[in-house]
Amino acid sequence: MDYGSLSTTGVLAMTGAGVSVLTGLWLPIAVVFIVVLAVIAVRVWFRPGKSIDEI
Repeated sequence: MDYGSLSTTGVLAMTGAGVSVLTGLWLPIAVVFIVVLAVIAVRVWFRPGKSIDEI
């Protein structure tokens, strides 16, 4: 059995798992952050007569 290719496959699998876990953790946070920013931007830009301090 070729232990070189086995260890490489194991490292790639562990790296892929780590990346998927990080993506799974950060993707919802990023989506929520973008949505919050979009809501704030909409409230700022589509309320004429309101200054940023009054919101």
